[in-house]
Amino acid sequence: MRMIGRSYYQFDKKVDIDRFNLTLFPGFETAINVYEGVLMMNVDLSHKVINNVSIYQRLQNIFAQFQEYKLAQDTAMRELVGQIVITT
Repeated sequence: MRMIGRSYYQFDKKVDIDRFNLTLFPGFETAINVYEGVLMMNVDLSHKVINNVSIYQRLQNIFAQFQEYKLAQDTAMRELVGQIVITT
């Protein structure tokens, strides 16, 4: 189990979804609060979904789809700006 933020994920129990180039990591999130004078624990399921397609591969696919450079560049900007990426 590894903690990311307030959630715990089991990276050793990952599920690869090859059809969509995704990896799913099962996990959960906990919270302990006092509610109406009683101590309560809340456990929520949480999953981390990772896209296995690199930015380089995605850019290659986008630029292969369009003949016009400017249109491909605009499409790449629209799809990729603001996305979270993993670096190694």
